[in-house]
Amino acid sequence: MDNLKPRRSVTGRQPAAHSTAVLYSTEASYFPSVSVLSPESENRETLLLTVCLSSPGQTLAWGQHTGHTLDMALAGSNVYNTLVTWFLSLVGPVPQRGEEESVGAERQPPFWVAGIQQLWREEGLMLYVCAASHGESRGQVELPTRKPRAHSLHILLPPARLDSVVSVNPDRKAVEKAFGSPVGFYWQTVETEEHDCVSVEENGDSQHSETEVAMALGYRTLFGEPLVTHHTLQMIQSSSLDICGLRLLYPPHSLLSASAGVLPPGYEQQCGSQPVLALALRGPRAGSVWRDITGPSDSQLATLTDPNSINAMYGAGRDRPLLYSPRLDSRVQWELCVWFGGRVPEDGNVYVGGQNSKAARSVSAPSSKTQESRCGETGLNILVSGRPPATLTATVAADVFLVVSPIVPPCCYGDVLSGCTKQGFSLRGLRRLRLSPKRAQGLGVPSQQVSLFCTVPPFTGHFEGDPPTELPSHCLIVLLRRENAWHHSPSLLTGLMNKFAEQGLLRYVCSRLPPDAEIETHCCFHTAPFTESLLHSLGGSLWLVPNCGSVSLDMLSPRNFPSNPELEQVVILTLTGGDIDRQGSGFLQRILRGESPQPGKTSAPTDGGFELLGLKWLPRLSRAHAREVTPFEVGDKLWQDSVARLASGPALVCALRRVDGFAVLHRLLQDSSSNLDRVVSPTPELAFRQAALFFTDRELIPDPSARPLLNFLPPPNRHCSSQAKNQCIIKTESIFSYMVESPELLFTVAVVKPGVWMRSLAKILGKVQLSGFSVVGLKVLLLDQHSAASLLSTALLQDPGLADSHVEYLTSTPSLVLCLQRENAVKKLLDLLGPDDPHLAQSQDQFLWRAQYGTDLIHNGIYGSLSYRKAVLDAKLFFPEGLCCRGTMLMEQEQILCAASDPVVCPQRMQSCRIVTKPHGRLIPSLCANTELNGVRSALCQTTCLLIPSQLLYTHRRLYIDLLEQLLWNACHLVAGRLSSLDRLQSQHVAETLRSTQDICTVSTMLSDGPCLILALQGDNAVTCFDAILDSICWKRPELEKLRTGILYPNNETQADKLLCCLFESLSPNSQHKTVLQDPLCLTAHKLKPL
Repeated sequence: MDNLKPRRSVTGRQPAAHSTAVLYSTEASYFPSVSVLSPESENRETLLLTVCLSSPGQTLAWGQHTGHTLDMALAGSNVYNTLVTWFLSLVGPVPQRGEEESVGAERQPPFWVAGIQQLWREEGLMLYVCAASHGESRGQVELPTRKPRAHSLHILLPPARLDSVVSVNPDRKAVEKAFGSPVGFYWQTVETEEHDCVSVEENGDSQHSETEVAMALGYRTLFGEPLVTHHTLQMIQSSSLDICGLRLLYPPHSLLSASAGVLPPGYEQQCGSQPVLALALRGPRAGSVWRDITGPSDSQLATLTDPNSINAMYGAGRDRPLLYSPRLDSRVQWELCVWFGGRVPEDGNVYVGGQNSKAARSVSAPSSKTQESRCGETGLNILVSGRPPATLTATVAADVFLVVSPIVPPCCYGDVLSGCTKQGFSLRGLRRLRLSPKRAQGLGVPSQQVSLFCTVPPFTGHFEGDPPTELPSHCLIVLLRRENAWHHSPSLLTGLMNKFAEQGLLRYVCSRLPPDAEIETHCCFHTAPFTESLLHSLGGSLWLVPNCGSVSLDMLSPRNFPSNPELEQVVILTLTGGDIDRQGSGFLQRILRGESPQPGKTSAPTDGGFELLGLKWLPRLSRAHAREVTPFEVGDKLWQDSVARLASGPALVCALRRVDGFAVLHRLLQDSSSNLDRVVSPTPELAFRQAALFFTDRELIPDPSARPLLNFLPPPNRHCSSQAKNQCIIKTESIFSYMVESPELLFTVAVVKPGVWMRSLAKILGKVQLSGFSVVGLKVLLLDQHSAASLLSTALLQDPGLADSHVEYLTSTPSLVLCLQRENAVKKLLDLLGPDDPHLAQSQDQFLWRAQYGTDLIHNGIYGSLSYRKAVLDAKLFFPEGLCCRGTMLMEQEQILCAASDPVVCPQRMQSCRIVTKPHGRLIPSLCANTELNGVRSALCQTTCLLIPSQLLYTHRRLYIDLLEQLLWNACHLVAGRLSSLDRLQSQHVAETLRSTQDICTVSTMLSDGPCLILALQGDNAVTCFDAILDSICWKRPELEKLRTGILYPNNETQADKLLCCLFESLSPNSQHKTVLQDPLCLTAHKLKPL
C-alpha cells in the first residue's frame, strides 16, 4: 500500500504533498465502518446538497473559476465557514431545546441535516450535505434561495443566492453514492489555479518538516451552538490552517468512548449513536496552533492560562467537554485511520485505485511476486482499478507575492518575515524595488492606495528642528510559498497587522503616513498570485547575485578601509541553515529594532538597532560564495567542512550599518542561544568583499530614519559641483563609496562659559587634545544678546524667565569660543559634555565635562553644538572670517571660509590705537572682588603678548599646553586670545615690530606657515620679567626648554603695546589695560569684537 501511495497530484502535473501518511492501521482499519448518515434519515425524504470547493475551506461558485482578488478569496472562505456553521446547526431531526419558541414559523428550516462530509472524488473536491425532511411524507425538500437568517453572523458575505454555491440533487442514488461509497486509504493532493516558481530549488524535506496534521472530535456542545462553531472556524482560518477533512459521523458508544474518554451529557450508551464532528487540520505546526486555539480541556484552567481560547470562552467544565483532541503524533495518526481511513473488507480485497498510473503498471506486471508475498503476509489483495473517494485532501504548494509598502520602515522587515513564517509561509525570494504607478496597478494594488506604494512623505528627523529628509520609496517584494497559498493570503495580511499592533510597530507606520490618511491593512501590505510574467515585470529572478563588474576596479585595489568604531560601520551578516525562515527572521527582527533599554536607563540615540541596507535570500550558496563567507582560513581543519555546510542550504544575506557595528553584532551573536549558523564579516575589508559578492550598488539602499547619528553628520546626498561653486548636485549615497572612503573631518563649536575658562583653560585644551580634536578656531569673546540667545535650545526659549537668566549669565563676562575639528566631531563633543544638568551628568559619569565644570543648569560649564546643522550656523556666527585650517569640500558646500589672513592685523592700527590703564573706579565690582584677579590690580601690572607658531601647535601639542598651564599658574592671566592665520605681509609686519634676535625673514616664515595662537597675558612685570618667568618654568619642567626658542614675545613695554594694538581690537573687561582708538575713522569695529 505504501508503494502505491500517490506520488503526484490528482492530475499528475505536480508532486504530491508531504506529510500524507497512508491511512492504514493494523487495528483501526479492521473496525466496522462508522455510519455517516443518521439512522433517522432512512425513511425520510432526502436530497443531496453539494458545495463545490476550489481548495479546502474555500467555496467556488458554480460555473466560475477561482478568484484572484483578496476580496474573492476572503468571501469564499467566509461563505464556507458560514455554510458549515449553518448546516451543523441543523443536525438532527429534533430542534434544539428552546428553538421552537424562538424561531417563528416563517423562519423554520425546511429540512434537517443527516450527514456532512468533505470528499474528493474524480469530479473534484466537494462538501456533501444530506438534507432530510422533518416527516416521512412531507414531500420534496426545498432549498431556500436567500441567505440563511436563522442565526445572524456579523461576517462579510457576498450578496449572492444560495443556489450560486449550493447545488441540489433530489435523487436518492446521488445521496447513496456520496455517502455510501467506501473511502480510500490515501490522501489526495488537489490542484488550484495558482502557480509556483519552478526556478527555485527545493531543499529536500527541510522546508516541509513543520507540516503537521491535527485532529479533533467535536460534540453537540460545540457544533450545536452556531456562535461557537463559527468562531472556531474563523480562528482556524486566521491561524492559517487548512480544514483537510470534515465528516459528520455516528459512531457506536464503545468506539467513541475508547477514543475520547470523557463524553458530555447526551452521549451515554443508552442514547444510541450520537453525531460527532470529525475535523482534520493541516498546516505548519498544526498541533501546537490547534492547542493554542482550543486551550486546555479544563475550562477553568483555560480561563487562567488562555482566556481567548475556545474552551475558556465557551467551555462549561470537565463534564461537558466541547471536543477531544489527541496530542501525540502516533495517536493522531491512529485517530485519522479510525475516522477518516478506509476499512479492509472481509474478503481482503482492498481497492486502492490507480493512484500512479505508471507505478501501477510496473507493480502489476514485473512485481507480481512481491505482490503475492505481500498478500501472503498481510492477507490483503490490492486492486488498483479506479480511485476511491478521499476523505483527507492536501493542496499543492503555490507562490504569492507579498508587497510591503514603503510606509512600513525597513526596521520592521524582520517582523514582516517573522509574521509570514508564523502564518505558515516559507521564504522564496526578496527584492527592494521602487514601483511606478503603472507597475503598482499591474500588481493589483487598488487605485486609492497606489500613491502609498509609490511615494513616502519626507522624514522630519529624530530631533526637534531637524530638516526634512527624503526617504527611499522602495517596496519590499517577498516571494512566499505554502500549500493553498492564495486561500491564506487574507489571514496573512490580518496576522501581520495584528503582529504590528501587538509589538507597537504601528507608530512607525503612522509616522510615514500622509496627514490625511488612516492606517489600514491595504495601506501597508498587498498580495498578488505568482505568475512568470509578473516576476518578469518585477525584474526577473529575485536571487540573482551581481557579476564581478558591479564594482569599479579602483575600489578593488589595495587600500586601507576605515574602521573607526565611533562611526557607522557596514557589516555583512549571513544566516544559513534549514531553519532560517523562523529563527533567521526572529534574529533579524531583534537586530533591526534593537535591544530594549534597561529599566530606569535612558536610551541614547545610537542605542537603536541596525540600519538595513540590503537583504537577499538565496536558495543555495555557491562554493565560491561559501569560501568567501566562511570564518575559517584556507588550510584550517574545519575550512573544508564549513564550506560544504554553508553551500548545503538556503541563505539570507543582510547588509547592516550601525555605530560600532562589528562589536555590537558580535556581542549579539554571543548572547544568542540558537544553533543557527550566523556568520559575520570580521573586518571592514571582508565586509566590502562580501557586499560586492551579493549586492549591487543600487540594491544597497540607505534609510535615514534608522540613522540617529545622521543628525550629527552632513547630509549624505549633497555634493557641491566643482564647476559652479554656488550650485549643488543631489546624488544618491553610494554605500560602496562610503565603505572605502575615509570619513570626513567635521567641525563643531564649543563655548566655555564665563568663569570656567579663566580657571581651567589649559586643562580644557588638554582634554580637547586627548579626545582627538584639532582646534581650528579660538576666540575670547564678550557675547552680545543675540549671540547668547543663539546658544539656547528651543525648549529654553519657550521659558522667558529661564532664557533671560541664561542670557544674563552668558553676557556678563567673556567666554572662550572654540571651533574643533575631527571625525564625528559633533556627536563626540556632546558625548564628552554629557547632559545639560551637571547633577545628572555627575550621576552618570563623574568624568563628563559638565560634571567637572558645571554647578547647575545655567552654570553648566560648556556649550556644544547640538547638531551638524547647528554647528554650521555657530561656526558662521562666531568665525565669519573663516577657520584656521585647510579648505575642504565640506567647507565649500557649507560656504564656510578658510582664513587666509587676519582681519585685524594691519600697520594702521599701531598709529590709530594705544594702550592705556583703566581708572580703578571703572573696574567691574564683581571682578575686583575675585581673589584670582587681585594680583592684577597693582602698579606693577603689565600686559604682554605671546605668539605660538603653528610648528609648536601641531608638533608639540602637549608641551605647549603644559607651558600655557605653567604661565597661568605663575600669576599670569589671559585677557585676550585667538587663533589666527597671518599672510606674509602681516607676518613681516609683526616680525618687524618684535625686532627679535632671530632674523626677520625667519620669524616671518614661522608666523605665515600656518595658524598661530596669539595670547594677551597680564600679570606683575609680565613684560620686563617674562624671561625670568620662563627660566623658572623651564627649571621646573626641563622638557619645555625646547619650546622657548620657538615662541615669540616682546622684549619691552613699547613692543608689547605695539603688538597689543596691532593684534587685538580690545581686551577683556577685567583687564587693567584697554585699547583706545586715537582715529576711529581708520578702522571699522566689528559686531563681535575678539578680545
